[in-house]
Amino acid sequence: MKFKITKILSARQLKKARYGMYCGMLFCLLSLGTKYFLGEVDAAEEPAELKYNDEVFKSASQVNFDRGRIVYYSKNIEVCNSTYLIPGIALMPRGFLAIAYGAFLIYLFMGIGIISDIFMESIEKITARKETITVTD
Repeated sequence: MKFKITKILSARQLKKARYGMYCGMLFCLLSLGTKYFLGEVDAAEEPAELKYNDEVFKSASQVNFDRGRIVYYSKNIEVCNSTYLIPGIALMPRGFLAIAYGAFLIYLFMGIGIISDIFMESIEKITARKETITVTD
């Protein structure tokens, strides 16, 4: 029994996907590189330093849940507490989060690009149809 591999994407779609992947990798490298060139912006007034596990932090926040609590320590002036973030996600290393968010963003844009390309091909087929209409009086 032979298996036949069929192409799902056209050559044009593969080219767009590769281009999107390369642009995404470049974006990740540039976003990680700006951390070293630009640094963090601090406010004029320095808050009191907090120490935890021999590390110095600038702010802390506590979120209470039914089964416990999460204490966020941040090296920024304020701790980002958003309803859109998964609880505890800010505890992960920043470099890992930057790579994960960048990869997810690239994945979404590649999906949108492929779907829109398929949609535009169907619109091209619809608009390419020609009909001759004869009018008789």
